[in-house]
Amino acid sequence: MTQTMLALRQLRDLGPLWRELKTVPTPGAIRTTLPWWSSPAVRLTRRRTQIFDALLTLAPAYESAVRDKAYRAALGHGDNPPTAEAAADAADAADAAMIVAARAKQRTGFIGSAAPDTKPWRPRDLVALSRALAPPLTSRPSVPLPHSGARTESRQHD
Repeated sequence: MTQTMLALRQLRDLGPLWRELKTVPTPGAIRTTLPWWSSPAVRLTRRRTQIFDALLTLAPAYESAVRDKAYRAALGHGDNPPTAEAAADAADAADAAMIVAARAKQRTGFIGSAAPDTKPWRPRDLVALSRALAPPLTSRPSVPLPHSGARTESRQHD
């Protein structure tokens, strides 16, 4: 029962990131529908796989300059050194900004002309990254992210 509750909580927490990335075309990835009786753990595995597939597809559009700028903005200009929690929140917000910018580039078809960044990027925690994308009313405050365009898609069940 505890594992089911944890899986349901993670499914809910991954919602903002999944909604941002669910329409990213992922060549070679098999997308199937799960039967209605699928367990939350199976649904969570599928959602995490879909997110990672989309993140890999967007990798050529990631720009460390966008991430670095958002990280500095998230830390602010205070005199005190950031706490570990503030630094982690800033890193998540910066990663989210980089993903939103990459998604915007992918939507306009502006990927592939520049050389990819030399250092590979990998998210620390998908749930924290998703919370950084969540609207401010449903999550803790974070830096403003570049808007990735109007969202007009209907709500779909996973």
